[in-house]
Amino acid sequence: MNCCGKCFRDKVLIKQICATGTRGLCDFCKARSNRVVPAASLAELFSPLLELFEPVEYGTHLQRDFGPEAIDIGEMLPNCLEWENGWSIFALQLQEAEKCRLLDGIRAGSHEIGDPPSSDLWVAKTNTHTLEQSIWHDFAETIKWKRRFIPEAKAGFMSAPKDWLPQYLHEISNFVEPSSIFYRARLGEEAHSPYRAADMGTPPRIRATAGRANPRGIPYLYVAEKAMTAVCEIRPFLGGRVTIAEVRPRVRLQLVDLTKVPDIKSPFGRASLADEMEKKALLSVLNRELSKPVNPALAEIQYIPTQYLAEIILDAGYDGIRYKSAMHKGGRNVVFFDQDKLKIDVKTKLVRITATALSYKPET
Repeated sequence: MNCCGKCFRDKVLIKQICATGTRGLCDFCKARSNRVVPAASLAELFSPLLELFEPVEYGTHLQRDFGPEAIDIGEMLPNCLEWENGWSIFALQLQEAEKCRLLDGIRAGSHEIGDPPSSDLWVAKTNTHTLEQSIWHDFAETIKWKRRFIPEAKAGFMSAPKDWLPQYLHEISNFVEPSSIFYRARLGEEAHSPYRAADMGTPPRIRATAGRANPRGIPYLYVAEKAMTAVCEIRPFLGGRVTIAEVRPRVRLQLVDLTKVPDIKSPFGRASLADEMEKKALLSVLNRELSKPVNPALAEIQYIPTQYLAEIILDAGYDGIRYKSAMHKGGRNVVFFDQDKLKIDVKTKLVRITATALSYKPET
């Protein structure tokens, strides 16, 4: 059975068919005089994606006594491929039955005899959201409580992030120029005047507590891209006074921008789709973890995983990390590793907090 580019929306698949196909009739969308290829010839391209899913089985994914609700577990395979990670693979005009028939034709190029049809119920082997949390949990718990400085040698790329993370960072790096302005805030004042610029930098090493990115005794400079974000990050009280200072790079600096972790636009043509998904998941979680407040009583332990990854980024030659703010919607923070590469404007200003906002949600 032959398929054509009009059967798909994915640009990688369409390009492959246009490059290798011959003119003919499509057996699925019925288009004529388009370039077509045997559906089975796409099996190698689909293989890394199909490996992420498995058929629903009694005793593994559900029990027989679940009753009629059991049908809610799983989807037909074409829907799994598209919905699980938001990929657009098949043409919109294809009906579900045709998508299943097309996918069966593709799988016929590689699948083992006895595999269930694409129209059966399938599930992801690891849900994407669970995958992110699972990756972070396993890594964080190991480095906090088992092996802190020399990771345990075991299977999987997370056994040694330092071996793969530096090669990946250039994809999400950017530069900040000396003309860039950042903001640093500090709660309080000095004799009814704002703190001096000299008091707005990092604390002395002997007084430097553990932070999201820095270990105790190794101070980094935490700033924000907007003054309001900097104020929100220190969580001031109503009526409190806050000193704000402007901070500029002395030279051009290179940051790793965790807010720009790219989506995987197409699952095709990748050497190891699962590994790329896991690495992207780790960096996405790191962005969240850097912004997430923790219980101050547990901070020194809870910050260890983010500190470890920040040091890998430092060792790779970068000057800092850009990450989202959890305290100011839409805000962005930056942690710089070396304060000597920045200058704090001598003119600081004092502001008073006139309003605060608080929200909560019930525990489930």
